[in-house]
Formats: sequence, C-alpha cells, structure tokens
Amino acid sequence: MKPTLRCSEADRVLRCNGSLRLTRLVDARESGPEAVMGQGVHFLAHDKMRRELGAVGNIGERPADMKAALNSAWIADFYVRQIKETVPADWSIEMEADLDHEFEQFILTGHPDDIAMNLEATEAMIFDLKAGYLNVDVAEINSQLLCYLCLILKAYPTLKKATLFLIQPRVDEDEGFERVSSVVVDDIPQAVRYLEAQINAAIANDMELNTGPKQCLYCPAKLQCKAVIELRAAMKTTLTKEDLERVKREPQDSVLADWYLDGKVLSGAIDDATKLAKERIKATGSIESSDGTRLGVKVEGGAYSYPSMDAYFEAHKLVLPDESSIPRCWKPSKTATIEEIARVRGVKKTGKDSVTATSIYDGHFRSYVVQGERVKIVELV
Repeated sequence: MKPTLRCSEADRVLRCNGSLRLTRLVDARESGPEAVMGQGVHFLAHDKMRRELGAVGNIGERPADMKAALNSAWIADFYVRQIKETVPADWSIEMEADLDHEFEQFILTGHPDDIAMNLEATEAMIFDLKAGYLNVDVAEINSQLLCYLCLILKAYPTLKKATLFLIQPRVDEDEGFERVSSVVVDDIPQAVRYLEAQINAAIANDMELNTGPKQCLYCPAKLQCKAVIELRAAMKTTLTKEDLERVKREPQDSVLADWYLDGKVLSGAIDDATKLAKERIKATGSIESSDGTRLGVKVEGGAYSYPSMDAYFEAHKLVLPDESSIPRCWKPSKTATIEEIARVRGVKKTGKDSVTATSIYDGHFRSYVVQGERVKIVELV
C-alpha cells in the first residue's frame, strides 16, 4: 500500500524520514492555541477575499473559537493586501483547493491556501500564509510550496510558469527574516522530478529517525520518538556541570552548537510534556512522579487579549489624542501604552502619586482588555 504524504508535513519527512511512519502510529492531538488562532486568521482572510476579490472555494464554517483570531485580524489584512497588490485583476483566485495525485511510490495531498491563475491556465501564483511567530523556510527552499506546485501541475498540465509566495507577517524583519518571500519557477517539470526523487528516497529510508529543531518542533510523535528519548538520555550524561565547566575553560564550538541544537529538540518535547501534565493535573488535582514528588498547579494572571480593537483605539484617542502615539503602542501592549501615557502626560509610570500612567491606563483601558491565565506546575508539600 502506498504511503500518503500531506504537503504540510513534507519538510518534516524530508528531514526525518522515519517520522512519516511514526506519526501514523500515534493518536492525533487536539490543536493548540497557535493552531486555533491560525485557523481563525485563515478564515478571516478568505472571507475578506471572497467579498472583496471574488475568490472562490470552500473555506468551511466560521471556527467556533475566534477570540485569538479576531485579536490578530491584522495578519489577515496584511495577507489580503499582499494578494491585492500582486495578482492581476483578470486572474481567478481559488481558495483551499482540495488536491491529490498518485505518484509511482506515494500519494501526495494538499490544500494550498490560495491559487491565482491566468485565463489560459499557463501561469499561476501560489500563496501560503503562516500566522505564527516562528520563522519557516523562505519560498525558494520551502518544501510545502513545492509540493503544492507539483499537485497544481498535475491538475493543470498547461501550466508553464509559477511564482510561489510565502507570507509570514509576524516574523521580525529586524532579525533578518522575510515577511514576504517569493520565487519564480520556470521549469516546473524539473522541479516536480526533483521533489518526487526526494520523497522516494525518504520513503525508502522510512525507518530512520533524525532529530533536529525544525523537524521535531511540530512533530506529533516527539513524545514517543525513540530518537528523542535516546537524545534526552544522552544529554543527561553529557551535559553535566563538569562538562559545562570544561567547555567554559576550553571552548569547543562543535560541542556548544550540538548542545544548543539538541536542547531545542528537547525543549519542544518538554513543552508538550508540560502541557499534558498541566491538563492532567487540572483534571485530577495532582500527579506524582516515580520518586514520589507530588505536583499541582498554580494559576496566575496570563497574557492580555483585546476583544475589540476598534473600542481599544477609541479609548486611545481619549487618553492619547495625538495619533503619532498609536504606532508606539502597536501591537496592543499594556507596557507600551503605559510608557506612552507617562511620556505624553508627564507622569510617573507607577508609584504612590495620586495619578500615574498605570492608574490612567486602568481607568480608561481596563474594560477593553481581558487578561488570560498562566498555569504553572508547582511541587506540593
């Protein structure tokens, strides 16, 4: 039976061939907060494209949980603006196309965010939106986009030229990342042959697990992965206080680099394990380790969210009427807004004075801001 590969997992599988087989053996997990936000942002973008650009396609029902997406609606606006400025007016736009093709050794499936195409179906633009904070490979080396191109060529054999766009509005350009990257592919059949050969090689080697920050980050099987478990055990014996002191005295670049990369792999697994532990403790009250340590949770104030951006900025106008202040407080930030109030009003940020920037903020903005909760695991006596 031929294995089925989703375009969205191509990069992980090409980096860790064994993950294709391993992920099919674990239960699917519920979407985390970032994924829920991303789904909502995609819905907002596509709903806007349908209304303003005449885009077609089945974008599904409005997600039930849209709170985080509405707080990040600017991401959808950024994405739609890029498409408006790039796609010719007489081209068609298809959203969330359901594509698949059976190759000789595997089946490839995918749902490109958006495909724009000319009337002759000889030229296309493929758009992929990433709504998270983490930088992903730019369009030129992005395996997911290349997989989409393969499927589109199979659906439209007249295609001669394609431009691939990766749009990730949240990444920090000051750190050298690109919010919008693109690459033009003129020889599409050659690109398809290259990718097919890469995937065939991965399938032939599907028992080999290879840890790394990029492939392990979102892998649903990392808690059950033998390679990650072995890496954790190895780190316990090699990353000791004595080892750190030795490398501090006699720096070894390769050792430090390996520790850093291995640490990124394990931190992802630890984050997943921590999330599961919190969920279990909240359900049962406490859990106990193999050595008898009993763990509970402590709930504290978490991040702030902004249910209505319009109402929030109306409050801005009352407190900070100079519109030049708004960019300093964008994206919405309690800290940035308090600092700006202190600067404009000439008051202290906090303290015992009758009027401070914090008291002004609490008086004018509190009703427009919702504070979440932060759950910490603590040892119980």
